Amino acid sequence: MANKNTVLFKYGNQAAYDALKNSVGYDSNALYFIEDTNRLYKGAVLMSKPYLIVEAVPQPDTALEDVFYLVVKDDKATIHFKNEDSIISIESDSIEAGSVTMDSLSPDALASTIGEETSSENAKLVTDDVVKKYVEANNETIKSDIETDLKDSVVQQVTEKIQNDLKEYDKAFVNVAVGESSNQEADKIGLHFSTKDGQEVVVDLDKEKFLNSAKLKDDGKTLELTMTNGDTVDVSLAEMVADASTVKTTDKIKLTTSWGNLAVGSEIASDTSLQQLLIDALSKDIDPIATLPTATITLTNAGAKEVGTNITPAYSVKYTDGKYSVTIDSESAVNAGCTATTYHVTDTKSNSASEASGTLPSFQVTDDMDPYKVSVTVDYSKGNDAYSYLGTKKDDVTIAAGTTTQATASGTITGYRGWFWGYKLSGDTIISDVPIITGEQVRALGNVGTSLPTSAITLPKNCQEVFFAIPKNKKTGTLKVLNSANQAPFGDGQKITGVQVEGAEGYTAVEYDVYYIHNGGGAPDEAKYTVTIS
Repeated sequence: MANKNTVLFKYGNQAAYDALKNSVGYDSNALYFIEDTNRLYKGAVLMSKPYLIVEAVPQPDTALEDVFYLVVKDDKATIHFKNEDSIISIESDSIEAGSVTMDSLSPDALASTIGEETSSENAKLVTDDVVKKYVEANNETIKSDIETDLKDSVVQQVTEKIQNDLKEYDKAFVNVAVGESSNQEADKIGLHFSTKDGQEVVVDLDKEKFLNSAKLKDDGKTLELTMTNGDTVDVSLAEMVADASTVKTTDKIKLTTSWGNLAVGSEIASDTSLQQLLIDALSKDIDPIATLPTATITLTNAGAKEVGTNITPAYSVKYTDGKYSVTIDSESAVNAGCTATTYHVTDTKSNSASEASGTLPSFQVTDDMDPYKVSVTVDYSKGNDAYSYLGTKKDDVTIAAGTTTQATASGTITGYRGWFWGYKLSGDTIISDVPIITGEQVRALGNVGTSLPTSAITLPKNCQEVFFAIPKNKKTGTLKVLNSANQAPFGDGQKITGVQVEGAEGYTAVEYDVYYIHNGGGAPDEAKYTVTIS
């Protein structure tokens, strides 16, 4: 008789279990595991709970509900089952020697396993030791059979669950149509859905949110959507197509060969766009170079002016914005956006102006005047932010507010005493008594310059006298007027000194030397002559 702490385990096929009823009977303290029908009995009571033979005690988080777990190790056997979040265990020291058991094999096969000659009737009763040996020899087969039975049971349960769930799909939509709204409102449109079981569902939509038609515009890139109320919406197809900025890597990539800027061993992170990948590999960032703003000034009426002339100097300033550029690409230069704020125009007579163009105070040109000049500087505002070739902001390159370097106009205003020349024809009121020629007569000759004519002059037919008036001591030689074609002289040159000739606008007179040729009659023909005083 087993003690109260001992639980008897018996196993075999259904036929062997049924045979116990008419032989030794059922032990009410024993558990009978039936292999071929997957049943569990306590004595004669069917427990009908599935079981698994396992090698270790199951864990609460992985154990199945309503399953007995049988663990046989060495001479101990235990039963375990899940109760909510814990495992309940029933432990037995051993299967008592001489206890009743069953064989899962036929009586003859069991006799062969035991290794004894015994009758079929006696083979149904074996010792615990024989059972233990059999379990050890057939453990994997027994375990496999039980798992197969469980899998078949699970498949059947899942199949039944799916069949029941499919019944819920009888209400799936089988037809969709556009029609009136559920309340026949004028500003609404209804979407009518028919279900499989014949019911109708209406979803109301605002007309302005309902698409009436669509067409592709002439540019081939824009889809024009027309709503029911007549409103149109343009959709850019280009924005709907993947490009280099939206196509990205899905996993990290480690380079085993170098590629452009990327060395062996470099890693390309996941979610890197194709655009960024190409930039990282093939583009090297370059810092921009700043060119500061500049200014130039033009003295618009610059030049040599006859002494005595009153003149109002006029100027014009050109401001040039600064630039940002990179050495790799000359076309990358962009304006810095520095705005001219104040113009500082000055001249050599201590006058100033603050406009981009205009005039400065008038003055009279004098003999002792230094060359008149104008200069300018321009204040400018801070420029736009500077960026590297690949778009990195560079605060240290951005042009700060400042002032251009001073620029001086290339042209100047200078004074000179005029060099006069002219001629008299036969019959004119010639200056027959040349030595008494006056300053007024000199200025009346009509041609004035800063020196003798530099190119051949034309003397007309009947020309009788030629005069050249030069500031004192500018020339000291003899006047020659030679025919350009045959070098024939126009006449004999003479010189008069001490003639007082005023400057422009009656400015103070100074002494002039007057060189002249006076012929007895006029020249027979028009001709070109060169003039020298040598």
